[in-house]
Amino acid sequence: MPIKKSAIKEFRKAKRRTERNSAILSRIKTLKKKLFKSSSAEEAGKVLMILSPVAQRSAAKGVLHQKTASRIISRANLHINKLKKAPAQPAVQ
Repeated sequence: MPIKKSAIKEFRKAKRRTERNSAILSRIKTLKKKLFKSSSAEEAGKVLMILSPVAQRSAAKGVLHQKTASRIISRANLHINKLKKAPAQPAVQ
């Protein structure tokens, strides 16, 4: 445990940041899973509309690196484009 008053304050600040950052990263991971499991381009597009600003905001605040956020968004767009190009699959009976 830290001894000096300033070190104690930094410890508290780091703890709060860690909790906030892990919550943001968890949300991004959940949205990514939801997007890549979606079978329709429309559903995936709705998830991307949520994922994109969350990733960009986390990069702006320093939770993610800017290039990491861009890569997440790019891969999501690639997935949606693949879904749009794929022919509609018949319902399994």
